[in-house]
Amino acid sequence: MTINRKQLFKVARVVRRCAEEMVKNGDQGHVYVDKKHLGGGCGDVSFVLGQLTGLCHCFESGDYKGSGHCWIRLPNGEIWDLTATQFKVAARIYVVKGDEAKNYNTYQRGRPAIAQLKSWCDEKWRTRLRTAARAELRREGLTT
Repeated sequence: MTINRKQLFKVARVVRRCAEEMVKNGDQGHVYVDKKHLGGGCGDVSFVLGQLTGLCHCFESGDYKGSGHCWIRLPNGEIWDLTATQFKVAARIYVVKGDEAKNYNTYQRGRPAIAQLKSWCDEKWRTRLRTAARAELRREGLTT
């Protein structure tokens, strides 16, 4: 799937909203995912964004200001972080460019990062999130 910026924002908003609804309703997978900020869900949420947009190769794990974290980094260098709210960032969809990107330290990218994620997180929760987001996107007329 080739995706433009407007579509990427739409998918990101849907993934974030579905994750929030899941944890609000008590579905937090095998790890505790914070209901307000989605802390603990960064890997799953970011990976689902990658799956639904064809950007899995852009999935990264590392740290944000010293705390373990995951995000999507586009080929143009932009970082798309759907759970930065856990770090007191106001934006629910945090798109980082330029100097702010220095707060993100990448340890792994693409397949190695995905393999690491699969060793940490609950694939069943991730599948439920992907299914919910895909269904909502279809209702809104955007297929993935």
